[in-house]
Amino acid sequence: MITIPMSVATYDDTLPMDVTSSEETFDMTLGAEYAIASVESYTGEYEIIPKAHESQTLATKDKLMEDNVFIFEVPYFQTSNEHGDTVYIASEV
Repeated sequence: MITIPMSVATYDDTLPMDVTSSEETFDMTLGAEYAIASVESYTGEYEIIPKAHESQTLATKDKLMEDNVFIFEVPYFQTSNEHGDTVYIASEV
């Protein structure tokens, strides 16, 4: 559920107003009090390089993120030799 504190101007006065929304409802209340829930901020990495033999988990559950997560392409290297080509996928050479 999201609550957005706002105010609305009437003929005589400006009143505080809440706009509350969820997937099922949309409510507006004039003159209502509101509360803002505190959410822990995500402090981990925002740029991720995939690893060949290791899974990675970003601890983002129930945290406020400031930016998008950018996942780099899987590292790929190819080299030729007398026997053919050698390809390295998701590992550094």
